[in-house]
Amino acid sequence: MKQKIAKRFTYWLEVAAIGIVLGLILQGARAWTEPSASPPGGNLGAPINTGNAGQVKQGPLGVNSDGIIPTGLLVTGNVGIGTLAPTTPAPNAQPGNLDVNDVYLRSIGKWESQGTWYVPSDVKTTTATHNGNFGGYQGIYNWIQTNGCSGYHVCDNTELTRYYQTHATTDINGWYNTGTYSPARDSGYNDIHIADCEGWSYSGGDYKGALWAISKPSGYWEGYCANVWKVVCCK
Repeated sequence: MKQKIAKRFTYWLEVAAIGIVLGLILQGARAWTEPSASPPGGNLGAPINTGNAGQVKQGPLGVNSDGIIPTGLLVTGNVGIGTLAPTTPAPNAQPGNLDVNDVYLRSIGKWESQGTWYVPSDVKTTTATHNGNFGGYQGIYNWIQTNGCSGYHVCDNTELTRYYQTHATTDINGWYNTGTYSPARDSGYNDIHIADCEGWSYSGGDYKGALWAISKPSGYWEGYCANVWKVVCCK
């Protein structure tokens, strides 16, 4: 009797196991989708990887969507947008160039090709003074970097007049760039020359350089190159 019960139990256990196996097979068959093309057609594209071979993605590509890294895209070399053949090299023969048809500046709601009205974001003066001899235009630029204006450049008159149209007036005094030559005479009718102290390379008492001061008429006046002044910096 016990042997019969054991045989029946084994029989039904085998039936149940076969049923389970058949069910799994049928479920897998229902999930199977026939290939749309003969091999190797229809294969998935290779994933973006770190290899040195060129890759092309047909659909859009999102980068750094979580914003964890401040700089979302780093490119070593040149970039072409809307072209497969970017114009290279740049006039200075350096990498890191962008070939693009136009650029939309969202902050001012204009395309670059429509023309923009550049206004410095900040104007200040150096922490130290200097006569008109900086060793040239590059010399005065290098000097301001270590005297309170790191990341700035020497202002010109266009930048200053535009800045004070859109910002509160503060009376700052100092050398600034004009890039012009203007013959003039002093109160004793002696010839003097106003030309950025001969390109910021002269410190004599017979030439002058342009000085900026809101308190003066039109913001413009001049000082002898032998005198020391701060430099007006723009960013």
